[in-house]
Amino acid sequence: MQGLQQTEFEALKEKIKVTKFANLTTLELDGDLHTRPMSTHGVDADGTLWFLTYKNSNKVKEVQANNRVSLSYSDHNADTYVAASGTAQV
Repeated sequence: MQGLQQTEFEALKEKIKVTKFANLTTLELDGDLHTRPMSTHGVDADGTLWFLTYKNSNKVKEVQANNRVSLSYSDHNADTYVAASGTAQV
């Protein structure tokens, strides 16, 4: 995670672990944005996030065509909001 201090990075990972559900945005093959809820299945020490999906899903095809993605997490009760963008791989 570029631009974050280690303590900020650790706090961000913890917020993601606690919030659990993300909105994943990919670029559809026709160029439209597609956002869908996903359950986070893991957060590695380096900040890599893990999600599970069917290997023939549209999101897999979209990531294979353009691997730039955006994620957002929100927990209104805890007043926690996280937004991140980066690259995905399948």
